[in-house]
Amino acid sequence: DDWTTRHVPPNTVWACVNTLVENNNVSGCYYGVAVTTSNNNIIRNNTIHSTIRGMSFQALSNNNLITENTITESVSSGVHLAYSSSNNTILGNVINTTRGVGEGLLQAYVGSNNNLFEDNDVHSEGNKFFMYAAVQSNGNVFKNNRLTGTATKAYAAVESAWVETDVPISHRNYGLAVGTNDNITGGNTSGTVFEGNTIEGTGAVPAFFISAITDPYGAWQNIGTVLDGNTVIGTSYSEQVRVFEMTTAQVSSIVSTGNTFGDTAAGKFVLPRGTAHLTTDTGNNWTV
Repeated sequence: DDWTTRHVPPNTVWACVNTLVENNNVSGCYYGVAVTTSNNNIIRNNTIHSTIRGMSFQALSNNNLITENTITESVSSGVHLAYSSSNNTILGNVINTTRGVGEGLLQAYVGSNNNLFEDNDVHSEGNKFFMYAAVQSNGNVFKNNRLTGTATKAYAAVESAWVETDVPISHRNYGLAVGTNDNITGGNTSGTVFEGNTIEGTGAVPAFFISAITDPYGAWQNIGTVLDGNTVIGTSYSEQVRVFEMTTAQVSSIVSTGNTFGDTAAGKFVLPRGTAHLTTDTGNNWTV
């Protein structure tokens, strides 16, 4: 309710800090590891199998290190950050699922800022997204991750808000009941970085999807997404890069440098206003 009424983190009077969760085997539950309002913890070298979400960090869970874990056969997210969970590091994990149908395998949304997802190996045969940031979440970095398999919405995506009508299938809330996330957004999304990632996918969805959404409460901007040194392998994607904006000039200041795309055919780069979306375009093998 804090988010839908005030767009701020939940009020809390307690927190758990400085806990080490290491060398555990967990299976058959909703969350393999669930962290709520808990800071400066280390989650290391655990094996999580056959859960709904592998690991969840919510409600002001900040400055945690999640490293060298193996997460297999989750239905939804591998590592999920939400509701003002910021400054976390997700490093060197393996996420592999053939059961995935749910949300992003690596994701940060709803006021979750400045998280680093680095050097993770991610495979799925059906999750909606592999790397995902959204809703008033700024400065999140996805770096040197290796993605393989099939996504059903996009491999890497950043979205400013959620709404259920007049959106493409790659949008998170496409097909959901109207009002599912009413008034969840209270500010823009900016500064998401996708750097040095390798995407080798088989899904007919965008490799990169950058969207800005207008809902009944505002026209929320998506500003300053960075695409730097990524490699997209293969030609199955519906688009290599797709930009979607519901109001003109909502997606702006994209920086694109040194990316290598596997399919440079006409129609594989969909930017409604062309280079007007970009502030920097150097070293890419595309034509916008």
